Amino acid sequence: MSGARALAAAVAGSALLLGGLVLLLPDGALAGLWRDADRGWIAAAFALTAAAYLAAAWRLAAMLPGRALPVLRDGLSLNLAHGAAMLLLPAKLGEVVFAGLLHRNLGLSPGGAGALVLTQRLCDLTVVGLLFALSLALTPLDGTAAGVLATAGIAAAAAGAVAAARLAPLSARAARLLAPRRRSRPARVLLRLALQARRAAASGGYGRPLPLALTLLYWLLEVAALHAALRAFGAAPDLGSSLFLGAGLALVFALPLQTVGGLGLGEGGLAALLALDGYPVEAALGLGLSARLLLLALPLALCALLLPLLWPWHARAAARSRGGVRT
Repeated sequence: MSGARALAAAVAGSALLLGGLVLLLPDGALAGLWRDADRGWIAAAFALTAAAYLAAAWRLAAMLPGRALPVLRDGLSLNLAHGAAMLLLPAKLGEVVFAGLLHRNLGLSPGGAGALVLTQRLCDLTVVGLLFALSLALTPLDGTAAGVLATAGIAAAAAGAVAAARLAPLSARAARLLAPRRRSRPARVLLRLALQARRAAASGGYGRPLPLALTLLYWLLEVAALHAALRAFGAAPDLGSSLFLGAGLALVFALPLQTVGGLGLGEGGLAALLALDGYPVEAALGLGLSARLLLLALPLALCALLLPLLWPWHARAAARSRGGVRT
């Protein structure tokens, strides 16, 4: 399937999923939720979203030892651009854009940039899996269902931690498998990327404890932003429910499905999690749609406000430091 057709299919799928969810609601239910929304909680969700972007920028700086990376300039502008790309492109293409920006603007090798992005996602999977398992001990779910879901969360966390710790040997193994096929141009490209990823992962800069701690901070802020968004529309989730909904929604987004910005997938996933948490189906649909649309609008508003201010500074700094660390 060509890129244009894939994008068209993703847009169509997002529209169908979102439209189907809206049609399941009674007339005027969604408008009523937005009309009665608490502006104070919306402002809190916006502030928490901004804080989460700062934590992500700090994590990026922590994963690049030896390079001066101003958090509020390079790190924040790169993460804002990454967030916008993830919201506007389907099928995780925003991650490819992020790796390309790291290569172009920070001087990382393509394989090193890919290894950094992959390590970030594996850290995300580890933390989210643990938070999801923890949340199940704090929510009144059925014992069997809670046990199955907790096992899945722990398995996801373990897989992420092992893969992040063994990224260098895994990259080396991939290089060994590709070496006999180096006469093929695609194999040569993949071999070069694997070798660059192995060097980057073996340098020790990507797998230190601080990035993992900042990943935890980032996801706690994301959970708090979701809590504020739900409170804005009249829900009152407790700590266990907020962790369950936030971590569960992050695991839903880990699915490799082609929707633009997770439209339809995120709203339906959040509604299903709310229903599992005990909300009536109709209320879960309204809350899931409203909270998710708010959480989509907040990063886009943040990007629109800050990215034009930060990106020129970042572009000038990048032009001066193209000869920096290449791993």
